[in-house]
Amino acid sequence: MGGGSDEAEEGGEDLFLAAMRANNVAPDSQTYTALMSMVARAARKNDKMVAKAWELLGEMQGLGLAVDRATCNALLNVCANAGTAERAQEVLQMMEAAGLAWDAYTYTAMMRLSPSAAEAAALLPERVRREVLR
Repeated sequence: MGGGSDEAEEGGEDLFLAAMRANNVAPDSQTYTALMSMVARAARKNDKMVAKAWELLGEMQGLGLAVDRATCNALLNVCANAGTAERAQEVLQMMEAAGLAWDAYTYTAMMRLSPSAAEAAALLPERVRREVLR
């Protein structure tokens, strides 16, 4: 096993899911979070991986699996690696709607996404900015 081609990296997620299903192993939230983390690493090389992460999210939700903070952080890492602030905003809205608090990984992903501290601070949820600026 060495450094495979980009094509092989793109299809690895589907291969893992197919292998699990072929062996009667049901993917769970941790499976999808791990797959999104794999996609995040590949997103540095290929913007199509952002779409792949959202595809995995849709599949996960379609199976009725809960989206938790770890899943959202994996998605934020995809966004940070690919430089897609718009999709990161969608993840932050998803977290807010689900009542998921930010942790160190969330803040770190948002800092990596933003070229300046001011821009990163602008991504903070309004309620957080109000609490901090009291």
